[in-house]
Amino acid sequence: WDRMADLSEAADPPPSSGEGGLRCGLCEENTPTLACHQCDAVFCDTCGASLHEKGVFRTHKVLPIETADAPIERRDKDQPRVCSEHDGEKLTLFCETDRCFVCAHCVLIGEHRGHECKSLKTAFLDGKEQLQQSMGGLEAKRAELVEMMEALDRVNKSVEDAAQEIEQDIGSQIHAITDVLQRRENELIVQIQRLEQTKLAQLQEQAEDLDNIQKSLSECMAFMDDTLSRKDPYEFLDVASAAEAKAENNISLSFELQARQPVSFNLDLNVSKQVKAVEQIAIRFPEPALVSLAEPSEADNNTAASASSSRRGSQRRSDHTTPPLSASKASPGSPIRTWDPDMPKRPSREPLPGAVTSVMPGAAAPATPTPALAPVKNLSDFIQAGENGNFLKLSTMRLTQEELLGLQPLLQAHRTLTTVDLTDSCVRDEGATAVAQATAQNATVSALGLSGNRIGDVGVTAIASMLKVNRTLVSLFLRNNAVGPDGCRALSDALSINKTLTKLNLKNNKLGHTGARHLADMLAANQTLLELNLWNNGIGAEGAEALAKSLGGCSLTELELGCNTIADAGVASIASALPTNRRLAKLQLRWNNIGDEGAWALSEALRQNHTLSEMQLGGNHLQRDGEVAIEKACQHNLRLKVVQ
Repeated sequence: WDRMADLSEAADPPPSSGEGGLRCGLCEENTPTLACHQCDAVFCDTCGASLHEKGVFRTHKVLPIETADAPIERRDKDQPRVCSEHDGEKLTLFCETDRCFVCAHCVLIGEHRGHECKSLKTAFLDGKEQLQQSMGGLEAKRAELVEMMEALDRVNKSVEDAAQEIEQDIGSQIHAITDVLQRRENELIVQIQRLEQTKLAQLQEQAEDLDNIQKSLSECMAFMDDTLSRKDPYEFLDVASAAEAKAENNISLSFELQARQPVSFNLDLNVSKQVKAVEQIAIRFPEPALVSLAEPSEADNNTAASASSSRRGSQRRSDHTTPPLSASKASPGSPIRTWDPDMPKRPSREPLPGAVTSVMPGAAAPATPTPALAPVKNLSDFIQAGENGNFLKLSTMRLTQEELLGLQPLLQAHRTLTTVDLTDSCVRDEGATAVAQATAQNATVSALGLSGNRIGDVGVTAIASMLKVNRTLVSLFLRNNAVGPDGCRALSDALSINKTLTKLNLKNNKLGHTGARHLADMLAANQTLLELNLWNNGIGAEGAEALAKSLGGCSLTELELGCNTIADAGVASIASALPTNRRLAKLQLRWNNIGDEGAWALSEALRQNHTLSEMQLGGNHLQRDGEVAIEKACQHNLRLKVVQ
């Protein structure tokens, strides 16, 4: 309290004229004529009258400054304050209930009767003690925080050291492999060189033999020429017999008519298995222990034990084997290859046994909690190996809310999962919230299938919140749900921030022209989305016009607008954006009530567009004139394929 009084003195210095004279405490200009003990200040006539004529100031005791008990230049900090309710009574007590200073009359007969009150000294000491305890708690918390930060620094350093050690280990092991390969390469080359020397030696020997025969033939032919050149019969006949014998000997000489060694080495060197083995070199991370979301109570454990024993024989889950998801070849520029969302569905099954009773934030609580029987372990039975990583196939499973809550620990435990397929699994809004929480911070899942799950605006809003923080999801399938304009707005806001999603399928929802406007705003800001499917969303001509405003400079390469009744007015808006668009390659406009007028608008735009390669116009109302206009436009872009 002394400190508070000192601060009060420092904040409210006594008014002065600058040369020692008092001035009014309110206007600070006039000479004071009145003094108020309750206000602890002096006033001029005007300010004193105006201040003390209303409210609580009316009860103050205002006296001429000459008749006041003491000159009021400044109340001593040790002088007790005076009660404003009871004249002349000093504020010697402190009300703990209302946290204010009171006098004895206030406690006995006033408004603070029955309240917990203390003497100023006791309250002062108690307050200091309490603040000292709080200060001690703050110091302990700060020490704990400092210790934690130091521990975190040590962990960071340990992680860096461990990573560096592993990198060195990887380098040494890979170098060991390369050393073996280099040594083996040298050994094989030496073997080939030895075989080459053997072949060349035999061929050289054969060449020397042939050279000797050639020399013998040359000598014989020279002798024959010399014999034939003789003109004296005696001389000729003397050597003719010898020449004939020599000729017969050389003619009878035999030699090989082909090389003694073939050109080919006829070696079989096949290292495909070894190459495959090298390609499969990987670091195997130990899987952490799988844990449930909450520790079950003793009663839950007893219930779980009895339930498990009662259905152990008849209701035991059989091993599920499912065909792998079909992987489509990645087109140039596409970041991943993902599963086909229209593949045949598996038959439905009974819900997975094992419900977790805890509820994640934002998810609706289950009506009847069931015993916790490790849903994560059960869900992991449906993980399959794929070409681009493992995927979790749960389509047509009719999952319960409790089972969906097991996704988060499952994804944390299995860090090789790249695809999660929950198509037609009765996810709904509550389940979508659980899925969003499970994938928000996930760093491996790149494709998420949530089609056919009756997800509305609430659920897709949770998915949108996930997209704001997720940095790995590339493909999102939301076909055949109940997403409306509000959910579309949340989704668009998230995609304005998200920088990784490249494929979004919203086929068969309820976006309307309002949702289309939200998506248009998103396309103006997003530069990563490549494929957008809006089939059968009732966007109409107004929605098409909104999308067209962002279509000119957006990043889309494929846009599906089929079955949206955009008509000639809507397609004219889309056509107006095509001359400036440099990215769109596929445009689907089937079943949109487009007539010749819309076809003419498209034909004019296609003459100036050189990036579109495929456009679908089937199911519309084009007459011969409209078809001819489109055909003529295609002559200006030989890459364009129009399907009518």
